[in-house]
Amino acid sequence: MRKLTVLVVITVSVMVLLVILAFFYVDLSGHRGFVFELLVGEKLSGTLKIDRYVTEDKLVYKSVGEYPETLDYPLVSEKLFLRKKTLALLKFIEEASGIKGQKRLTMIAGESGKFDFLFIEHPRFSILKQVSEGKDVMVFSPYDPVLCMAIMDKYNFWKKGVQFFKVMVPVGEAVPPLIGDLEVKYLEDEFILVMGRKVEAESYSFRSGTLPEVKVYLSKYGHRLIKMDVGQKNIQYTMVSTIEDPGKRLKLLTEKLTALFTRKGLEESDQKQEEEASPGERSAEDEKLKGEKPAEPDADEGREEVFFESTGLILSGRLWKPKAEGVSPAVLIVPSDSTIKKGVALLIEHLAGDLSESGFTVLEFDLPGQGKSQGSFAGLDDEKKLKHIISAAAYLEELPSSDKNSINFIGYGDAGYFAVNAATRVPSVNSCILLDMPLWSGKADIPRKNSKKDLKEIFALKGFGPLNEEYSESAAKAIVEQNKDIILSSDDFSFFLGTKIPDKEYREFLTRDYYGSIVSFDRPLLFIHRKEGTNFAPQSVNDIKKLFKDKGVQVEFVTFRSTGQYMQDIAIMNASGFSVNNNMLEAIKKWLKESGMRKQEPAEEAVEEVAASGGLN
Repeated sequence: MRKLTVLVVITVSVMVLLVILAFFYVDLSGHRGFVFELLVGEKLSGTLKIDRYVTEDKLVYKSVGEYPETLDYPLVSEKLFLRKKTLALLKFIEEASGIKGQKRLTMIAGESGKFDFLFIEHPRFSILKQVSEGKDVMVFSPYDPVLCMAIMDKYNFWKKGVQFFKVMVPVGEAVPPLIGDLEVKYLEDEFILVMGRKVEAESYSFRSGTLPEVKVYLSKYGHRLIKMDVGQKNIQYTMVSTIEDPGKRLKLLTEKLTALFTRKGLEESDQKQEEEASPGERSAEDEKLKGEKPAEPDADEGREEVFFESTGLILSGRLWKPKAEGVSPAVLIVPSDSTIKKGVALLIEHLAGDLSESGFTVLEFDLPGQGKSQGSFAGLDDEKKLKHIISAAAYLEELPSSDKNSINFIGYGDAGYFAVNAATRVPSVNSCILLDMPLWSGKADIPRKNSKKDLKEIFALKGFGPLNEEYSESAAKAIVEQNKDIILSSDDFSFFLGTKIPDKEYREFLTRDYYGSIVSFDRPLLFIHRKEGTNFAPQSVNDIKKLFKDKGVQVEFVTFRSTGQYMQDIAIMNASGFSVNNNMLEAIKKWLKESGMRKQEPAEEAVEEVAASGGLN
């Protein structure tokens, strides 16, 4: 009887296992996996992994893009849901993760031709409700292979020739998406090199009056995307591998699990050996390692991780100290209040390292919810941010290596606003350096009014244009109306599409007085701008120079035509070759040595008038 029971248990277990494996096999058999490499110029800049599968009623695309060599977001994930029979758009979600963990979110959802749109890049956001664009509208971007694949799923290969699709194009900014017609045209059959061999392919062009032209290559018979080329931007995606049949997927899963457990086992073994080693053996090994010269310089050399307390939270930061011992002038790099892109992080890292080598102690830190700092980024209003900056300045002052009479603030972009406002509450701050800070005044505040001119500038930075006049008018009107509603509301937050919306933070952003903060500051200021940037306002420059001259306070403006968005050499297109504009570095160091290393005289004493250094370089 016992043997029979054991036999029955084994039989039932095997049957259950077979059923589970059958479901697993069926699920895998419906998936198609693709891996693409991104080339910017001729530089390998990242990889994109796409999983395409079909459910009972949906066609689904999921992707993860890792772009360590770009200056934008290093990690981007997407989900696209289409109705299976009609390929009508159901939902599109894109999450772009910044360096410190915060995310930019784009979401489009709807049915029956009406869609809701949401974009959040903290603290800014854009919302459109129940936009009626018809059942056939698709999501598209000239820089996104996933969305190109979805368009080609709807293309009629029997007809070929020229076919038109109505598309919605998210821009990656807090503005409504572009809406228009996309022309897809069959070009020719040709052979192209893919995965080390020549492949017969069909080429197609994607054209629109507003978007850069895209050329895509599909396999001749399977009609799978194998290459995508955006010639105007020198961007190219090329397929390097596929994962389609269940056998390959199971093999890949097995390899990943094996690698995971093997690595874990090796780490545990190494840790155990290290613990069992005698102190003498460990010391000898440590000395041996110290004496070895690494093949490449350590990115963390000269930098140490630090933690300090602020309003009951522990915040993380990075500290650069000069090699020379003793007291040195100190610089606090004020953090941005938005998601941190790779270009911003590289700018800060290179700037801090260069200043440290020139004899300055430099501190950069993370706001709550960023990096390793405690707390949440949500609900972090402007007053709380100012308190954290003041706490960071107090920590910097207490360091033995910092000269308490030579503290200076540096802020990039919107961080310049916080640098100036926080510095007014810290008496030890000698000067502020503002990199590409908005100079908008009541007369020059074009971006906050969201005029058609401003929209054109935003889209031009994304490589889009010229804009349709009707779209420009309707989009500008929609943004102004939304901003008015936010300013007049008293809500701290709201919910839309299941997402928490930062109403209070955006309301504070919209009502920030950049120009007023600058003209009320009573200590030396250095402004560095890109002349082509939207933050530069010549009229404001002239007004500020006159006001500071009347106050007898030093101010200097330096502008560059040939810097990229992150104040880097404009010729640099990738992260590994990132180099901060050397003329800008020299201007900052010269300023700090002349204006940031001396204690300011009390306001009641006579101050020798210093003419505002004049012209734009």
